[in-house]
Amino acid sequence: MRNQRVTSLPTIILSLTINLWSCVPASFAAEPAGTATDAPVTSTVAADRSLTSKEYIQLGMPAHDREWSATDMVTASKKLAEIAEDSYEKLPRYQSKQSGEFFKRITSPENLNMLKSRTLPLDARLGQALNFMNGGGETLKVYLFGFINNKIGADEIIELMGLQLRTVVVLLELVDELTVTIKKDDPTYETRMQGLDRMKSGLATVVAGTVQSLSERQSYKTSELVRLVDYMKETFPTIVTRLAPGVQQETLVKLESLKNDPAMKDLQPGLTELYTRVNAALTRAGS
Repeated sequence: MRNQRVTSLPTIILSLTINLWSCVPASFAAEPAGTATDAPVTSTVAADRSLTSKEYIQLGMPAHDREWSATDMVTASKKLAEIAEDSYEKLPRYQSKQSGEFFKRITSPENLNMLKSRTLPLDARLGQALNFMNGGGETLKVYLFGFINNKIGADEIIELMGLQLRTVVVLLELVDELTVTIKKDDPTYETRMQGLDRMKSGLATVVAGTVQSLSERQSYKTSELVRLVDYMKETFPTIVTRLAPGVQQETLVKLESLKNDPAMKDLQPGLTELYTRVNAALTRAGS
């Protein structure tokens, strides 16, 4: 029997309740995280036996050559779970000759365009964003189970993490839109603000788990972590500014430590740029 991966998998928001202000983080952590000095990845991933785009569509997946809505993402997550029950090796794979284009659609930032369009009512976009987040989270869950059993590689996990981080940014922007419409004399004001604090707590766990992933050298290759750093550079300046002040400072300290760690040299200059972007964003937010 092939050994399971020994890793503390990143903490990700896997679901958000219908209540806008409450998020439920779910952790797949099982063993203590690796360190930057751990041995390189040596585990064997199962061969790519993924299907063609035509075959996925025949199984009920949305077409890969158009943008997906939140409904499409939820549908896809359910179909991917069904495919995984048959064989994880049949799931779409990153840059696969067979299924690379289909996997690219799953994680495409284009899918978020509709959620950003202010031509649609805010309430509609909020509801769609929650559904999209849930669909993406369920998809990540499917791939994570394949990953810990060496049926799926880390490439797919990194891309799905990137999708979730991007979706969090869109959701936060929608929350900003809503917050300015809530009056302090609204009877629900205090309840909503308390819910916002709970959401910040969930985001803090997401940020901490993602930062921790950078040190999990037993699970990720340098090329994979470089891509994760790129996704963090894109999203962390927005996400970290929404955290509690103490968590903001803690995150900045951790990022500074990583960028100065000789064992993380292979992730430079990305870590330096990540730190610089987050520091600048926090400075602007505090000014």
